Amino acid sequence: SEEIRYENYVRLEYIEKNTEFFREIDNWINSATRNKHGYISGKMKIRNIYVLYNDTQYKQYKKYQKAIIVENVEKPLHQPNTEKLKPSCDKSNTAILFHGSRSANVSRILKSGKLLLPKALSGVSINGSLYGAGSYFADDWKKSAGYCSIDNSAWVRGQGKINSRKAFMFIAHTVLGKPKVEMSPKGYSQPPVGFNSVMGKMGTNVLNNEFIIYDENANILNYLVEFEV
Repeated sequence: SEEIRYENYVRLEYIEKNTEFFREIDNWINSATRNKHGYISGKMKIRNIYVLYNDTQYKQYKKYQKAIIVENVEKPLHQPNTEKLKPSCDKSNTAILFHGSRSANVSRILKSGKLLLPKALSGVSINGSLYGAGSYFADDWKKSAGYCSIDNSAWVRGQGKINSRKAFMFIAHTVLGKPKVEMSPKGYSQPPVGFNSVMGKMGTNVLNNEFIIYDENANILNYLVEFEV
C-alpha cells in the first residue's frame, strides 16, 4: 500500500478501498450515529482512509493511559467490537471517537502529530467550546461532521476547504478515565479534581454526547478519513 511521511514525524499509510479493513471502518462509521442532525442525510461517503503512525506521541499516550484505572464509569456509545478497531485498554476507559476539523487545519495537526489544546494553536480556526478550552470528541460521526468543511455543516458552512479534496475527519483512541458528566455547558480549563475528562451528555443542551480532554497525551490519532455526504 502507499505510504506517505509527513515531515518525517507522522506516517500515513493508505488503506486500499477493496480491502476488508476499509469495509470494516466504513461499516462501523456509518453505524455510529443516532441520526439527530437533520442537515446531514444518508451515509458518509468515504473517499480515502489513512492509518496514522506517530511513535513519539504513541509512547506519551501509552504512558498516560497506563496511569489511569477506573471502574463503573460513563462510557461512549457506538464502540466497535472488531479486534482491529476497538481500543485495547478497558481499565482506562479508552474509547475510539471522532474529531472534526476544517480541511485547512489538517496539515497543521499532522505537523504536530496530535490535537493540540487551543492555547497551543496558532493559525487554526476553532469552533465550539461549550466545556472550555480542551480537545473535543464525539461518539457520533454526524456530530463531528458539523465541524468539517462540508457545505451544510452546522458550524463551518463549507469554510476551510482544500481545492480538489473533500472533507476530513480524524478518528482517535481517547483515554476518558472517569469523566465528569455535565448536562449543561460549563467552562473548564481542566477536569475537576477526581476526574480525567468531561462529558457533555446528550439531552437538553446537546443532541449527542461530546467528550473533552485537557491533556494532549490523552489521545492518539489513529485514522484520517476523507469523505463527503
